[in-house]
Amino acid sequence: KRLYFLINGKIKISEMDENGNEMIKDIILTGDLFGEVSLNSMSLSHEYAEILSSEVILCTFTMDEFEKLMEKHPLLALNFTKKMGDKLRKLEHRYANLVFKDVKARLVDFLKRWAVSEGKESEEGITIRNYLTHNEIASLISSSRQTVTTIINELKESGVLTYSRSKIV
Repeated sequence: KRLYFLINGKIKISEMDENGNEMIKDIILTGDLFGEVSLNSMSLSHEYAEILSSEVILCTFTMDEFEKLMEKHPLLALNFTKKMGDKLRKLEHRYANLVFKDVKARLVDFLKRWAVSEGKESEEGITIRNYLTHNEIASLISSSRQTVTTIINELKESGVLTYSRSKIV
């Protein structure tokens, strides 16, 4: 079991089911952590990571190494706890979206959160470098590619956003 800290870059964490269908679990950004953090040492996972940026720098530890580091450095343990709390809140938010929102509302919420975390202010408005396909966005919001494409086209036609393969405004 290893724990990874993403020092620079973007990584997609996905899982493959027994039928070969991909489910995107998370997009990891600079400063985030990921890896086997499960308390169940018997869990079998078909999870994998895919690089989404031109450069990725990782720092990795075995769980034993990381536990020893946290014992020696209580501030590290506190920051790790905060990161895990953030991840839990993010999962809770995704779950609540699934239960309480329709696909259009989930897509709009996803785009807003993406703009907050990665958007840059420009003359056109907040601009996001688009590195996700419609299929990947659909997987992240538990929808289908066709539905995401339809809703994005509706949002484009109504002037809510400008969408291309390279950027979203």
